[in-house]
Amino acid sequence: MIKMNFSLQQKQANSLRKMGKYAEALSIYENLWKSSKDKFVGAGLLHCLRKLSDYERALKFAMELEREYVDFEWCRNEIIWTYIEGKLLRIDSKAPIDKTLSVAQKILNLGPNNIALQKVVFRVLKVAKKLNKWNIVQEWIDKINPDDISNEPIKTIKGTIGWSMQSLWYYYKIYSLLESKKYIEVIEMADAIRGKFPLQQEMFFVRLKALAYYKLGDFSRAEEIYSQLCNKKGRVEWWLLYEYAKTMKQLGNHEDALNLMYKAISKGNKIESMVTLISDIGFTCMQLNRKEEAFYHIMLFKLIRDKNNWNVQRNVIKLLEKLSEELKLSLERFSYKEVLKHCKSYWDTQNSSNIIHKRKIRKSLIGKVLITSKEAPYCFIQSGHESFFCLKSNIPGELVENMEVQFDAILSFDKKKNRESWKAINVVVL
Repeated sequence: MIKMNFSLQQKQANSLRKMGKYAEALSIYENLWKSSKDKFVGAGLLHCLRKLSDYERALKFAMELEREYVDFEWCRNEIIWTYIEGKLLRIDSKAPIDKTLSVAQKILNLGPNNIALQKVVFRVLKVAKKLNKWNIVQEWIDKINPDDISNEPIKTIKGTIGWSMQSLWYYYKIYSLLESKKYIEVIEMADAIRGKFPLQQEMFFVRLKALAYYKLGDFSRAEEIYSQLCNKKGRVEWWLLYEYAKTMKQLGNHEDALNLMYKAISKGNKIESMVTLISDIGFTCMQLNRKEEAFYHIMLFKLIRDKNNWNVQRNVIKLLEKLSEELKLSLERFSYKEVLKHCKSYWDTQNSSNIIHKRKIRKSLIGKVLITSKEAPYCFIQSGHESFFCLKSNIPGELVENMEVQFDAILSFDKKKNRESWKAINVVVL
């Protein structure tokens, strides 16, 4: 009779739980647990506590169940999700990352299923990225296999379509390789996933590839990628234009670099986040002997740092003093608003939007591939009496001598020859 009564109550509690009536189910589970300590009852009880977000009681009970029934799969899963929801996801954002790592590792030691494992790892990755701890990202990223992760786009709270968890994994992975100075691996992985994700997301991976080439000192290849990224339709972020400008500067194109910097700063919103860009504008103006522009931008750089109680390097102050004397412009005379107004006048009058779209491009050319060296990363395309430089990675499929291709050509600066030359892009095999 007692067993029958227990069985009926357990069925009732299970039914209420499955209907989402967790509070009603909880009271029955609690009475049954007191008398039975049954593992199925314990799992159901913990599930209800978790669903009711009663994490204080849930965590205490989870530790009790862990001691008794950790080998029972349902109990173990409930314990894991209680630790995820009640501990891991509720750690204060200002807490040391060691706290997150400790809880995450404890959960991993319990042997979570694939869904729970992904939840834990992505939480660690998010926290580590926020704190710029890319060594931790690299340590944790390979705890999950990207092939096991959903590529279904995530809907945001606003109802818009975002990244998939798989594309996020690749972003964390490639960025961690970049931060670890494994630049060749960055390029290889970015190439390997080409076409795997929507174009808007793929642009982020292409940008990381450009950064890798920049870090390797291959500024010509970086410039080619940045040119394509900044020529695309739609909004181009200020920081991407700034990276493009720095590449152009490395190639010796200071005038174009400055114009790109002006375009970048015109697109930014929060001026404090662009303080390095402002400094770079000032020093680029100095290289171009545009001293008045340099003065106002370096002055703005100093005023922003003063305003935020940030340190200003001595060489900056010395340069300002020198320019002030040469130009007969008093350092004490200008307010922040006045200096900003002067700088904005340069940004507005440069008509900097032309620098990207002004670039010459020749469309739909036909030619044949010439392989001068099997080891070299480049080849040439012969079209009529002209020969066009081309990166082998820009030609899809297997590379064959004399294969016919269609391509566009852009002007690119050849640093070794110190002149502009044509480079093949958008190559299609015919």
